[in-house]
Amino acid sequence: MIGVILFIVMAGVELLLPIYAQNVREMMLRESGLLLLPGALLMGVSGVISGKIYDNFGGRYLIRIGFLWIAVVLSFLTMVLTARASYFLLMGIYAMLMTGVGFMMTPITALAMASLPSSMMNYASSMTTTIHTLGMSMGGALLITLMTITADYSSVSFSVNMLKGFQASFWALTVIAAGGFFLSFFVPYNQGSAQPLVSESRQAS
Repeated sequence: MIGVILFIVMAGVELLLPIYAQNVREMMLRESGLLLLPGALLMGVSGVISGKIYDNFGGRYLIRIGFLWIAVVLSFLTMVLTARASYFLLMGIYAMLMTGVGFMMTPITALAMASLPSSMMNYASSMTTTIHTLGMSMGGALLITLMTITADYSSVSFSVNMLKGFQASFWALTVIAAGGFFLSFFVPYNQGSAQPLVSESRQAS
């Protein structure tokens, strides 16, 4: 469930922010694409760092801090979404958001693997990919629907009603991230538990 929430948040921001940049800020396609580049790079770097932290301290606190960080950054992002929001401010906030996502990817995947019996380990990778894809597709569809409904029921001009729709969707993402933070208190402490299961499954095969 926590993994689904994380991928709903990640997919929602990656989908909505370029649309906002093009329709509200009137950026070119190239500019909206480059807006996401630093965040993608930092997500990769933070994923490597989080793997080392997970080996030493487990994943529970990484997930808890990560969801709290994401909820705070999302709330700040929603508040700065205006018709004239700074390009570099949006880029920086998105980069901070993806840093939090990157820190959570490794522990969530490792804890998911560790929770499975060794007999199911061969199916774990495909199931993880399926859950990730479902979370991203459901999140994108729900958020676009919320944005469209909010914009349609607004009586202001086109760009302004689109802005209200984006703000509603980002507030929804903030609430979802806060829900993930609440659920993180129920994550067990599984320091280094994924590695024995993997080795055990290799011996069995």
